[in-house]
Parts: sequence; C-alpha cells; structure tokens
Amino acid sequence: MISGQKLRLAGFWLIALVVFSAPPVLQVAAQELPPGTGEMRQPTRDDNGRIVPLDGLKKVDTQGDAPEGAVQVNAQSCDADSDRPGAVRIENRHKTTRPAGPVTFGVFFKQGMVPDAVTAVDLPSQVDVKRRWPDGSLKHVILTIGVPELAPGAQIPVSFKPARGGKGDATVIRRGKMIEALASVEVRLDIHSGPQLVSRLQHAKPQRNGNVWLQGNQVVEYLMIDVPVDADGRADPDLEVRYHVRHYPAAGTTRVAVIVENTKWTAPGNIPYDVEIRIDGKPAFQHDEVGAWPKYPYIGHAKGARWIKRFWLGRDPGDAHVRHDVPCLVETGLLPRYDMSISVEPKTTEQQVSRWLKLPRNILQNGVITPYFPTTGGRSDIGPLPSWAAIYLLSQDPGAWAVTRVGGDLSGSVNIHLRDPKTGAPVSIDDYPGFSLNTRGTSMKIPIRDKRGTSWVGDIKSHFTPDRAHQGSFAYLPYLLTGDFYYLEEMAFWANYNFLQLNAGYRAGARGLIKGQVRGMAWQLRNLVHIAALVPDDDHLKPYFESKLSENLKQFNAFIDGAEASPLGVFKEKRVDFAWGKEWRDRFGAVAPWQQNFLAWAVSHVADHGYSQAVPFRDYLMRMPIGLVVNPDQISPHTACAYSIIVGLKVNKKYTPAKSWKDVDYLTYEAEKPAGKQLKRLKQSGGDYCRILWGTLAAATHAKLPGARAALDWVDSTQQGALKRHFARDPTWALSP
Repeated sequence: MISGQKLRLAGFWLIALVVFSAPPVLQVAAQELPPGTGEMRQPTRDDNGRIVPLDGLKKVDTQGDAPEGAVQVNAQSCDADSDRPGAVRIENRHKTTRPAGPVTFGVFFKQGMVPDAVTAVDLPSQVDVKRRWPDGSLKHVILTIGVPELAPGAQIPVSFKPARGGKGDATVIRRGKMIEALASVEVRLDIHSGPQLVSRLQHAKPQRNGNVWLQGNQVVEYLMIDVPVDADGRADPDLEVRYHVRHYPAAGTTRVAVIVENTKWTAPGNIPYDVEIRIDGKPAFQHDEVGAWPKYPYIGHAKGARWIKRFWLGRDPGDAHVRHDVPCLVETGLLPRYDMSISVEPKTTEQQVSRWLKLPRNILQNGVITPYFPTTGGRSDIGPLPSWAAIYLLSQDPGAWAVTRVGGDLSGSVNIHLRDPKTGAPVSIDDYPGFSLNTRGTSMKIPIRDKRGTSWVGDIKSHFTPDRAHQGSFAYLPYLLTGDFYYLEEMAFWANYNFLQLNAGYRAGARGLIKGQVRGMAWQLRNLVHIAALVPDDDHLKPYFESKLSENLKQFNAFIDGAEASPLGVFKEKRVDFAWGKEWRDRFGAVAPWQQNFLAWAVSHVADHGYSQAVPFRDYLMRMPIGLVVNPDQISPHTACAYSIIVGLKVNKKYTPAKSWKDVDYLTYEAEKPAGKQLKRLKQSGGDYCRILWGTLAAATHAKLPGARAALDWVDSTQQGALKRHFARDPTWALSP
C-alpha cells in the first residue's frame, strides 16, 4: 500500500479493509488472466435446462428487505415503465471461496431513469460516469463494488438507488507513487534477425488524449504508453506497448493489461518476434512466433494489429460473474430487443464453448472471428450482435461470456487499426479528408517510414481479409458490460476503418458518408452508432463520431426526399445477376429484401439509441418488409423471404420503377426472363431470410408503424413455432417488439 494513503471508510468498508489486509508493500503473485482457457466451469441446470446456481448456492430473498428508497433486486423482468435503475447479482461460480474484494463492471440505464447519480445500497461503491443521455441522465457508468467473501456457489444481490451528484472523495493516489510501489513489469520482444527490445511499466508515460480512466478511493486506473528500446537504448520506430494499470487500494491488488501494437500508419510492415512478459523478474507469459496461425505460413505481427494480456499484481481477487438484469438492459434501447422468453438450449452453449475451445485463440489469432470477411452464407458473427453475444445475453452462461469477451480481445488481431503518431488517436478523416486505404481513391499516400536499418521488417500481410460488407460487432457488448478501455478503443478503430477503407471521394472526404453494398451500409452504421453513442462525454472522439453519424443520417434522409425514392420503400436497386447475360443485365433493377432488412434494423437501432434524426429513414425502409406481407391481393407475402425481387424495368434506356406491389409481382414472376431464369412464386417461406424478416418486423412493431403488427403476426402464424425452436439454438435474430 502506498504510505500516507488516507481512505475514508465506514461500516462495511472498515471490515472489508481488515479482510483484504492490504500489505504495506504490494506483494507479487503474478497471475495471468486466462481468456477463458483451461477448465470451463459449467453451470448447474434444472430439469428444464435452465441455468441455476451451483449446488449450495445461497439464495438471498430481497423482496421487501431492501432499505427505503432502494431498488428491489431480483432476476426477473422489470417493468419497462419502472423507475428502477437496474440490478445485478454477483456470483461465485468457483469451487473455492472467493475472498472479499472488489468487482468492476459496466451498467447502463434508460434515458431519464437516473437523473443525476447512482450508488449501491449497503455496499461500498465507486461510480465512474462515462456517458450521459442528452437530458443529462445517466447512460453508461462503470461501477466498482466491494463484495464480501463469497462461499463456493454463493451470490449476493446488489441494489442501486439514485444519489445526488458531485465529485465525491477525490483519490489521493498519485500515478508516479503508485507505479513505483508496484512490482516491476517488463515486456521483452525478441525480434527475429533483429534486436531484443524491452519495455518497462516503470518507464511508461501517460498516454495522450486522457490518461485517467477510473478515479476514486476504491479504484484508480491509469492509461500508460511506452516505446520498447534495444540494448543501446534506441527506441523501436514501429512497436508500442500500452499499459492499463488498475489499482484497488483497499484490496492491495492491481490489474495490469499489457497491449502490444503495430498500429502506426507510418509503419512499413510486419514484425516477427517472440515475447516474454516478466513480473518481478519471473516469467508470467511467454509466446514464440507471435502472430503464428496453425497451417498458415508465419508472417509476424501484422501491421494494423494489436494484442492484449491481463495480469494481477498482488492477490487475484477471484473471477466473479456479474449476472445482469438483461430485460432492464434491453429496455434502455442500447441492446437489440431480444425476446427474453427464449430459453437457449443447454446444448447450444455447450456446443458453442466446445467448438471455441478447439479454435486458435492465442494472441493475434482469430478465435470465433471469420478470417475471410467476404465469406457468404450464414455466419455466427453477422447480425445485430454476433450469435455468441446473443447466446450470452439470453443464457448468462459464463462459458458464453468467455467466448464473447475473448472475441472482443481478438478483434485487435484484425489488420484495421491505424494510429496517427502525431496524435496517438485513430487516423482522423477530419485531419486527412483526402486519405483512403483504397489506392485508387486517395489524394495522399501514407507517409511510410524508410525501412533502412530495420531489415527484419517484413511485407505488409495478414491472414485476415476485412471488408465493410460482412462485419461483426465484436467489442460493443464487452465494453458495455465491463467498461474496459481496450474495448472502447476497438469500437473506435472499427468504425474509423470503415471511413478509411472507402474511396475518399465517395465518402465525401471528412463527411465520412457510408457507401457500398446495402448489407455493408447496415453493419457500418451499426458500428458507427455504437461508438458515437457510447464514447465518453469528455473524450475528444465524441464530436468526431457524432458528426459522422449525423452526416450519414442527413444523407439517408436526403434520399427519401429525392427522385429515386419509391412509395415501396426501395433503397438502391441494382442490376440483376451478371450471369443473366449482357442483353438482360440492364433491363431489370433488383433488390435483396434481406439486405434491405439489415439496413432497416440498423437504422431502427440508431433511433433506439435516441437519435431521432434516424426516424424518417427508418420509417421509409420499413415500407418494404411491411408492404410485402400485408398486401396479399397484390403479391404473395412469402416474397418477403425471397433472396431477391425485381423492382424496376428499363425500356429504351429509360428506367421505370415499380409503383405498386402488383408491379413487383409482375416483374419478379411474370415478365420475360432469360432462358432458365424465370422465377417461381414462393408458396411457403422459412430459413434465414424469414428470421431476418422477423427481427426487422419486430423493430417496426416496436416503433408502432402501421401494418407492422399484422405483418409480424403473419410471419409467426406461417412458421408454426419453427422460429422459436430455431431461436433456442441460434438467437441472433430472436428479437421482440
């Protein structure tokens, strides 16, 4: 413990301090935090397959026992109109006792629910407010709670209550003294055919653009950066090591996250090396050929990639599982509106974790992320959130959480991360409006440094092929539920990559307009709203991403006021399949309803985040999925689940769009087509396209759009329970109005 530290403690916290017994000098028990590897702790389930506490779990009846003014805590759905801020349960799913100690996690609230501040009842807590709603009420906070000792399988309910705002007790922990008191942390990078580089935590400097992430008397977290040096003290021109140092003074323990990056946009290529992380001179982590994949040639640490490992200095407080009140979280609008009546089948989580354990998931590997992003067909990472995240939210299974969190970690492996060395932030299109990663769409080149003197640097290669049309949301849920700064940066990098990858002219320079395939526009918009809506209020990137979101909503609303707008809600029709032959290609205009449904859902998601500017375009797009279903006298409702439909005809070089669903029916099913290309009317529907339709109509129904409920009911009636049976295995689109 840092000498002279004064903590204001009362009641429980005095007892907790005795239990924690923080030493005068931090002792080292360096333990790497494994990313879900090793023995998986399987949850106990009842006869219906639902997750229940482990044998001997202490159930706490909180009904009527909470102090006056407190939020009643239970694990059931909350009333959407309730003013309760939320609830969690802290669970010890280990087979050993979890000692008294802190737990840090993220919580988010519905607009207006918590006007000023929030606190935990009868437990010491620290609240770091990260984002507020436009009305000033809390949106996203990071809570640190002092939890008493938990026996194996025990749990403790946590009640929240509104509190008065104010800065509270400012921490007296100074960064320099804290770092001096810590055990030495050393990162050794043994460059192949090059020098051995060393980075030390004690030499790290505060990172730019904000270096204090958490601050209070219970926890403080500093964001540090260091440049590794060789034996002669020469700094490496490319690699950087970042340290996120989270110290819990009462517990006398510290978590250090080590992030190694090759993300400078000036870097000339990949770097091959072995790594060893030492704590107090003892190896804590070692890995040869960083970036190696099974069955792939070794290419080193790819440019544009980064990796993270986390360690405890001092006592590991134990891995507690935070069980969130998901129905309340869904009501905030920040999550897809999952159907909480869906019970995920036990074998779904078991199979998911079993498959995951067989995947390459070490640093700079891919884990559950599909390496070749243009891969078509059903994929677990494509949807409102990846299927593994949806499974976790509906099951609260710790194994599913490991898959979700490590997916967020490994999103750093993809070669999309570019920092501007001048600012330390993602390369800004405000600063470089003419820059693009597309060599044919940029007015400036990356100022690549000269390789001379660093012969070990290889060519720019990656085992990933990222694109904008098939993109998952990897770090959003991990950030919401943990408040980990690493995940926040991942969200920023991914949203910004979508700007950089597009031709600078097409994106209108600094406006950052989203273009390309309709499905790609959906996922880019989703990733953009995630960072725009959650980046902290005091972060310099908030106005950057919010302005880009606003520009895109302006673009979409301009479309519906323009000449291309359709009474049917058609957006961006395209030429028919090239396989039809030259004489037919330009004759028809077609759309894929499922791709437009992706975008319709994404725009609805933006509106749910509180951006009313999205409402007009949402309502426009929803005309198609609703109209295809509720006009059976003009077109078969099953057409809503088709792969593509024809929405326009070109005659004598003049394109005429369909004006009614009857026109669409004629063009799709009756108009003359090339030999063998005549489409047949669907007489039944099902499969992935119908599941996507369901999720889209659920969003339309929630928005109370005319005809949406009737359309949703029709889908439900025709599927005869098949949807819910499927959603129990794959809840990606298991959304509810």
